[in-house]
Amino acid sequence: MTNVTSYKHLHKHLYLRTMKCDQVIWCLFLVYHTRAFGQNLIAAPSTILKGLTERLDVNCTYFLDNTTNISSITSISISHWESSHFQELATVNTFNGISSSLPAANLTISGHIDGSGYLNLTWNTSSAVHRGVYQCNVRGLDATGHPVTLFNTVNVTGVNLESELLIEEIIKLRNYIDLQESEFLTFKEQVSTFITTWTHRMSSARKTLFNTPVTYNGSQYYIYTQTPVNIPGVAQASCELIGGNLVEVDDVDEYDFVHGLIRQYSVSVDYRIHFFVIGGSQDGDAEHWYYPHSNESLEYYRWAPDYPIDNPVANCLTLWRYYDWNMTNIDCDRDQKNYPISFMCEVKI
Repeated sequence: MTNVTSYKHLHKHLYLRTMKCDQVIWCLFLVYHTRAFGQNLIAAPSTILKGLTERLDVNCTYFLDNTTNISSITSISISHWESSHFQELATVNTFNGISSSLPAANLTISGHIDGSGYLNLTWNTSSAVHRGVYQCNVRGLDATGHPVTLFNTVNVTGVNLESELLIEEIIKLRNYIDLQESEFLTFKEQVSTFITTWTHRMSSARKTLFNTPVTYNGSQYYIYTQTPVNIPGVAQASCELIGGNLVEVDDVDEYDFVHGLIRQYSVSVDYRIHFFVIGGSQDGDAEHWYYPHSNESLEYYRWAPDYPIDNPVANCLTLWRYYDWNMTNIDCDRDQKNYPISFMCEVKI
């Protein structure tokens, strides 16, 4: 058996290669490339950063030419040094193709022999890459039919202790960032769920408590369709539930719109309503009214005859059907059995 040791014809070439090994840092690697005549063995990268290097390629290629005494090759194998011997990792041969003793997870193997040949191993996760010496064996026959073996080695190294400590801190930082991103995504999902749920509840509340809104001058006007338990507490709270407030009548045009909307509602929807509460409240006496929501004084009034009445208890500003839906002020705790009360909300859009 003839054994041609590749070290007799060894040429070493160092190639400087920049590879992105992680989102946190850029790492500078040396790709170690050894060549015997007709045979190339490459490991990239040649320096592994523990926990950061996420890919390792080991490639052995044989070119059939007249510089070697191999006339035909039968197999190419790649091995790794394990304490006292080289442990074969994978092989490709002319008889049954590729075979390997390694688990398939996180590893890609390719190879082919057709005159020349190659065998390539790629590990795809940081936990799968390993340092140490890798050896390529090319086996074949010479012109007289005698077996010939060419072998080549490449060393994949680590870094010094100080660099290892720095890498550990970088990994801790990366894991912390990943955790924060995960927590943020969880929080984002929770917020999205809350918004979706709240939007659904708001929509249900609108449909249950109010009629279909009518739009006027940049606002939507909702008439309350249920019987409130108190005034104006439920009124203002219900309006806020849909993002608005009790109607604030700013001028004669808005008053005419609200007046017409209430008259239409009382005729076509619910004739039982006697009072509609709007958003005014007394400011000390019956002659001075303001809107609690905006804290602005009323600028427009259309009082019914003999109103407003000078009574601090009569603190709810209403439109009364008896007076053709003109302004009155009534007791907020008025009995609703005989005089049902509703209200109107205004929502800016």
